[in-house]
Amino acid sequence: MRVKELPKNPKKIQDSIIVCIWDGPLDPLEADLLQVLRHQGNQLIVEGRPENLKSLDSGWAGQIHWRKVENPYAGLAWKLPNRRPLLMAPQGWGFAAARQAPEGVRALGQLLAVFGERQTPSNAVLKPLHAPVGWSGRDYIYLNGKPFAAFQAWLQGQEDLLPWLNWRSRLFWLDEWVTDLTETLSQWKVPLHFGQTRGNRKKKTFHIILRHDLDHSKDTSYLDEEVKQGIPATHGVLKDENMDFWIKKLNPLKNHETVFHYETAERCLKETVKARWRGNKECHVKPAAQKIAGRGLEKQVWEAKKLGLEFSSLTRHRGFLLYPEWIDALDYVYGRFGEITASSSMFRGSIMRWGVRYPDSHNVSVWHHPDCPSPFWWPFKIAHAGIQGKILPGWEFSCFMETEVEHFQKIVKSKLPNLPKFLLTIIYHPAHSKAPTFYNWGSLANLRKFFTKKKRAFKFTGFAAFVKQQLSK
Repeated sequence: MRVKELPKNPKKIQDSIIVCIWDGPLDPLEADLLQVLRHQGNQLIVEGRPENLKSLDSGWAGQIHWRKVENPYAGLAWKLPNRRPLLMAPQGWGFAAARQAPEGVRALGQLLAVFGERQTPSNAVLKPLHAPVGWSGRDYIYLNGKPFAAFQAWLQGQEDLLPWLNWRSRLFWLDEWVTDLTETLSQWKVPLHFGQTRGNRKKKTFHIILRHDLDHSKDTSYLDEEVKQGIPATHGVLKDENMDFWIKKLNPLKNHETVFHYETAERCLKETVKARWRGNKECHVKPAAQKIAGRGLEKQVWEAKKLGLEFSSLTRHRGFLLYPEWIDALDYVYGRFGEITASSSMFRGSIMRWGVRYPDSHNVSVWHHPDCPSPFWWPFKIAHAGIQGKILPGWEFSCFMETEVEHFQKIVKSKLPNLPKFLLTIIYHPAHSKAPTFYNWGSLANLRKFFTKKKRAFKFTGFAAFVKQQLSK
């Protein structure tokens, strides 16, 4: 937490639950603010630097310290009485250990190191650490293992979720993480319901964004069907030879949103020639860092606007996401173009971290259909770790591709009691509408089947409409 001045009207946050992320030592002003919040009757939920606990209870002084698990590949799990282990943090995450807790402070559960065959919950080694899940004082709870930071790292692709996918449902992994957190906090009688931000907790609601990445195609089959059915959709336009065609086609349609489909790759001529020589007609591509890094994405956005494309959202083209260059690029774009409020970049493909441009065993994760590297079905915001955790203003929408109706039916039957409201973004490419890429008869027939069965069961929307109607309140 970073505080420049004490709040002028502290009564506005009286009797609330305040979450504090301690990423460094507290300065005197921050410590004073915590005391103000406590005296108002607020409940504090804190994580991070354990030495800061002495500002809440002097009995912690010299009694608690930060430790690392001896195995560098070990994750952290919480074990509560009569419950399965809950994986809460990835490999390399630290934890707090105490020689002795102050009088009146209650410890809950057992912290576990997860290693060995960590990909399989039933075969993984679960080693108890000399630390609990957390400690509960009179008006504060300390959560061990920095769970909120871990969640954000997984959410935006900084940490690789692939080794841990079998610990929860693959497509609802982070949603289930949130449910596990709320149920853990209930052990301390903390009424923290993340689901309340998603509407009525007793009624499950699905919002659907149909996203069409136009990808060098002029096929209007999806658009024609949606106009006929009265269903809104979102269309990602590339800066290519078809841009003018789609601008003229989409501009008159008020219920259909035009977004910019930004490029992340470039053609690899050498590999393409080799493939053609072998009889393979595929065009090989490689990551194009210069189109994203620094002001590369900002330049793409500026050029698209100069060509007459009107948009307030971005969608990723091709299968590469460069981390953290992507975060930095979005920060530039949101700072330059205030009208841009959303991005949809988290879906199948390769996440390449820390300057890596070709696959390796440590810094690249490859996500296959239908997996999503950020399986959390509500829009979220990105944190810029390079600027003290700055929260970017735009909303990020996770998505998955070309799902079958039968698969979608299983998705909507999922049971997550604390999260009754979802937004699913599903990509259907017009280039595949009549081609046997995903179905022998083409994807159009599947989309028609989807409309026939589910048209009235869901609320169809677009990025801009959802930001305006749901997220700006």
